[in-house]
Amino acid sequence: MGINQNFNMKRYFLKFNGLRYHFLKKAENKSIEVYKNNRKYFRLATEIMFFAKNCYRILEQMEMLNDASILQFREMKSILNLKCKRFVFQSSIVDEYLSLLMPFLNTMYILQDRIMAIIAKAGNISLEPRDIKENETEEKYKKYKKNYKKSLNSFYSFAENKNLLSRFSPEIQGIVKDYWKSNGELIRKYRNIEQHIFNLVIHSYLQILPKEKLLIILPDNPKAQPQDYRYNNRDAYDFFKLAFRDFNFFVEKMVEVLKFEEQMHSLVVTDLDRMKLEKASDYSTIGVAISNNNGFEISKDSGFPSKAIIKEIHIDKNIQVTKKY
Repeated sequence: MGINQNFNMKRYFLKFNGLRYHFLKKAENKSIEVYKNNRKYFRLATEIMFFAKNCYRILEQMEMLNDASILQFREMKSILNLKCKRFVFQSSIVDEYLSLLMPFLNTMYILQDRIMAIIAKAGNISLEPRDIKENETEEKYKKYKKNYKKSLNSFYSFAENKNLLSRFSPEIQGIVKDYWKSNGELIRKYRNIEQHIFNLVIHSYLQILPKEKLLIILPDNPKAQPQDYRYNNRDAYDFFKLAFRDFNFFVEKMVEVLKFEEQMHSLVVTDLDRMKLEKASDYSTIGVAISNNNGFEISKDSGFPSKAIIKEIHIDKNIQVTKKY
């Protein structure tokens, strides 16, 4: 089953996908300025969906590598005299599993940092800096604007800066605060530990009781000082699954407040908007997308969406034209 079908079945980011296509629709048949502005936010929303799917793929890889490691262990289980419920287990498969920790944390970090800008745009919330204050020097005001602009790229600023968060409706403010208190802050703390302090995989084991599984134990309280960390039973994989689901609920709740309708996920040529498209020899642009229902889509013109030159592909009878532009 493809990732779009999985997202549809599990109802991941359906309302957000509706918000995404809202910007695409607003760009159609409008002035150049309106087109560019809405196209910009459509691309941002598409990037967010791309990273959300990356997180999901990482979780799928971790599950697959976990199962492979258990099979490895079972092949040698009969010759081992194990008297403990967990032990250090080393292999190339385990190393690959451990290497996915940082990509997941980094990707979740990116998702957090990009979400509020598009929620603000969809809700017609201005994120412009305040005006210069009376008796405020030009130099001080420039410094404020520089720091303010930087703060817009960090979810931490929205969660912890009351003046910034107060620009949103009380409902959105409450949703942001609830998410931050649940798993939003923890994800950032674990990412910062891995990035700046030490490798989080130092407590990695293969557990055989009560269930066979790879186990990475995270610090119980990442907000504590490193010398005060305690390690009990916060498994990285289980926490990551919970953090991903929580982020989905968080985003969907905000979009629900903004009253956008659900849109099922599908692969269309416009998803290639996030890429720099190559120019063909005749100075036209070509984009190709193979959808999860075995459909073939091709658009050829100076941009997207555009008039299409579409032909049937006869190599595989299951490939067919599914959408025209």
